[in-house]
Amino acid sequence: MSSSDAARALGVSVRQVRRLVEAGALTEVDRVGGSLLLDTASVHRLAGRGSQRGRPWSERVAWAAIDILDTGDTDRVNAAQRSRLRARLRAMDAREFVRFARGRADVRRYRVTEALLERLSRNVTLAGGSAVAADRAVADAFGLASTRAGSVDGYVERELVEPYVEEFFLTTDRNGNVTLRATDSASRDLRIATTVTVALDLADSLSSRERSASLRMLERKLRAS
Repeated sequence: MSSSDAARALGVSVRQVRRLVEAGALTEVDRVGGSLLLDTASVHRLAGRGSQRGRPWSERVAWAAIDILDTGDTDRVNAAQRSRLRARLRAMDAREFVRFARGRADVRRYRVTEALLERLSRNVTLAGGSAVAADRAVADAFGLASTRAGSVDGYVERELVEPYVEEFFLTTDRNGNVTLRATDSASRDLRIATTVTVALDLADSLSSRERSASLRMLERKLRAS
């Protein structure tokens, strides 16, 4: 899809489309001259989010909501906030939850050499497709095959991002093989992210099967909250 077509689909300017590409919200697949060609699925996915109202939660509230869906409770907010958040979650559908939880981390994309990819993966909390690939139980929970390789998607403390850039010789690349989700709120001790966290990450996948699996999981968690 051309940048002009994407701008019409999203109701924004071509300049804003370029900004969305730079931010990683849209996926560039090629360039013809000075024109961008975009992944159609990423445009449609963003267009669907645009129809939802309300500002995404802060990082703290997003992780409180994740805690509630994963464990049934959270200590990140006070009792009154927790009660309101529970009521809000019971009224949400999966797509709305994905939108409101987007503030849980800052997404940064890089490229790393294949020789350092595995070592980097051992220094992050694996998320999204990387969690599915690394743990058969996670793959089975989502009804997916654990076959993806050649990339790393994971959570890392914000203060470690720059040291990791230097240690692993990461280069900024929005189409790279490394996705670092920088946050101060995720658990530091987990090898694999929690089920709800993985589901949220898969909701941004370009694979329709992974997106569908993530939404089914989130619907189950929301209905049980």
